Amino acid sequence: MKKFIVAGTALFFFFSAQAEKKPNIIYFVCHDLGRLISPYGAEVETPQLQSFAESGATLMKAYCSSACCSPSRGCAMTGRYATNTGLMGVGQGWELKPDEKTIVNDLNDAGYLTVHAGFQHERHRPGYRPNDPSYKDPNGYQLDARRLGGWEAVFAENVVDDAIHFLKNRDPQDSQPFYFNIGSQETHGSTFHGARAEKYKRNELYGVDDPASVWVPPSMPDNQESRDYFSKMWPCLRHLDREFGRLLNAIDELGYADNTVVIFTTDHGIFGSRHKMTLFGSGTETALLVRWPGRIPAGSKFSELIGNIDLRPTLLEAAGAPVPENVDGRSFWPLLTGGDYVPSESLMIEFNYHAKYDPMRAVRTDEFLYIRNFEPNAKYRYTPAEILELPAPRCDGWPNNSVLGRTAFDHPSMKNWPARPREQLYDVRRDPNEFVNLSANPEYDSVLKQHAAMLDRWMAEDKDPLLDGDVPDHRKSAGH
Repeated sequence: MKKFIVAGTALFFFFSAQAEKKPNIIYFVCHDLGRLISPYGAEVETPQLQSFAESGATLMKAYCSSACCSPSRGCAMTGRYATNTGLMGVGQGWELKPDEKTIVNDLNDAGYLTVHAGFQHERHRPGYRPNDPSYKDPNGYQLDARRLGGWEAVFAENVVDDAIHFLKNRDPQDSQPFYFNIGSQETHGSTFHGARAEKYKRNELYGVDDPASVWVPPSMPDNQESRDYFSKMWPCLRHLDREFGRLLNAIDELGYADNTVVIFTTDHGIFGSRHKMTLFGSGTETALLVRWPGRIPAGSKFSELIGNIDLRPTLLEAAGAPVPENVDGRSFWPLLTGGDYVPSESLMIEFNYHAKYDPMRAVRTDEFLYIRNFEPNAKYRYTPAEILELPAPRCDGWPNNSVLGRTAFDHPSMKNWPARPREQLYDVRRDPNEFVNLSANPEYDSVLKQHAAMLDRWMAEDKDPLLDGDVPDHRKSAGH
């Protein structure tokens, strides 16, 4: 009898230990993709991402909290608004401050091994030389898994090679869990057109589609510029899809799948007319797919509003780690796993600097998008139909790409360009592409005031620097 008691006790502690074992976390973030993959209805071939979505959860209404690269990634890693972290732009002088904590610091404290490969955009880091023991990662990762230097280290095939190398050389039963942040440069436009694409022969690797037969999303004008662009972007995306599938196969074949949370996401929408660097849905939407077999029901689809400031607290809850008090986001882990979850009624989204200064703030709810423009000289952004009606050569291009910020507004070519309204309001259920501005429609006056008040409250609570004038330009203080 005692033998059965001892055996039963041993089994109890074994299964308890297994149940309490913290999951590994693999966070795969690509560049400039939005939701243009098949799980969201895009007419493109992404079979690996489709299969991945069917094996886990698809967040149908996920958005970035700041609509350009570095600020968006800073929001995801810190769980805080860009106005709070100070990372409000891209380029020299803009980065997370040394004392700004991220999920990497949290998981280091929680006993995780933290690993990175590929691209990151939150902090400037010194030139990396593989196998250099003197290199210290500014984001606090304990291990840098890159085996190449320079731009080659951030291409999808190489980041996946680095990830698989790490997984193959680690025992899946190792008692220390790991957090692996994998950043791919695809599908940033520099990977499929321009000097960098040419230097690294990326189009030879990806291929180029026939412009006449490519799918053009409804948020873009169906003209030659769009067709030329997507003839290169879709092959780049298919390459990213294949490489992500190769990573998934390795996770499964090496025995990691059952105790690993895998996330696929991006930073914001694609480059183009009314997209990246704007607060329209096409500029702020993000793909967000999450898998943990046995814990997250396969094929789940959630339509709750999710901001990428919610990622840090969500992954910390999955890891059983405490969420710092200064985090602005909130965990949606209960939503994924069938727990009690109260959906967010609204998301707050901002934009400040990219190549130029063009401050904007937005409130997004299930029914409406409200945008407030703070640059008095801001120019109007044409809809796809309006672009096609413009006289040549404007109808053949993306004229909105000229609207890059304050200095662009004074360009002679924009002398007669229409002004951008101070406020914009869109009924996203009736007008999902956000083409019809209702801010001057008296039937929507109460809706406009309600959303304007929501924005005012957020800016006041957040101590938004725009309340005191222009957002300070860190690049000037950095000598750039």
